[in-house]
Amino acid sequence: MKNKRFTAKILIDIGMTICLLLLMPYSLLSETAHEWIGMVMLVSVIRTWAARSVATTIAGYGLYAFYRRQIGDYLIMRMHFVFYDYEKGIFPFLLDYLAVMILIAFIGYYSGVFLKKTGKRKRKGSY
Repeated sequence: MKNKRFTAKILIDIGMTICLLLLMPYSLLSETAHEWIGMVMLVSVIRTWAARSVATTIAGYGLYAFYRRQIGDYLIMRMHFVFYDYEKGIFPFLLDYLAVMILIAFIGYYSGVFLKKTGKRKRKGSY
């Protein structure tokens, strides 16, 4: 599955490179072709930006929920009992815990990216 995802990313990168190449000779292409290629590029950029913005926003809310629900105290056993607020419904509770789970995935993903980048720098300089 990872190989298919990697192949899809490479194909998208190649497609975007071709689109950029075709956007350059505006006077050699028709105006219609230029506009359609430009819309494809715009949709791709907006989709990527929107996905990252949503993930960052949810991770930010997850940080807020982590603090507000005192999940850290449960994790380090500072608080032994879970105190639920029965006045609020189950939906806000589940939303908060889902946001915290996304926060932890967000931190894990970007920590892995950071470690890969710093590991490559150390290996290059150690020869």
